[in-house]
Amino acid sequence: MEFAWRGSVRELSFEGGAGYQSSDPDLNNVKKENWYSFYVQAGITLAKGVYLYPEIGYWTQDQNNAGDSGDEVWYGGAKWQINF
Repeated sequence: MEFAWRGSVRELSFEGGAGYQSSDPDLNNVKKENWYSFYVQAGITLAKGVYLYPEIGYWTQDQNNAGDSGDEVWYGGAKWQINF
């Protein structure tokens, strides 16, 4: 399989980020929960006023209130934007 881009890119930029959230309720039988998230995004200028923003990220939870191992989610997507 081969992929070839035949256009030109006027500008390319990258952005990344991370987040953390903790919940420690004062309720009986409710345990502390921690969530983490990470993402990387590219900003691609294809032409004047034409942009593409692909993004990939990851979200995870240490453990849930039941004591089970937490959830994990990978996601990806892209947004087209045309400014008139």
